[in-house]
Amino acid sequence: MWFLGQGHYDHLEQDGSQVPSEKAEQWKQADFQLCALLWQSVEPRLLISLRAFKTCHSFWKKAQSIYANDIQRLYDTTNKLACLK
Repeated sequence: MWFLGQGHYDHLEQDGSQVPSEKAEQWKQADFQLCALLWQSVEPRLLISLRAFKTCHSFWKKAQSIYANDIQRLYDTTNKLACLK
């Protein structure tokens, strides 16, 4: 939500290659700062696998896949437990 409120949502949805060349340096600088903010907001156990991602876009996509897998596993486990009854 913070990214949306600050007008930086595009850093999560696009990589730097889509930014016009005259704005690229400023965009990269903001992206690195925002990525550091993302690193600080993640649980330390997950940060180990996310620390390698150096852009907000790559970090965000990897985090989405991790959490999506967690939700799918939770659903599968709940479904299996319900079938045992």
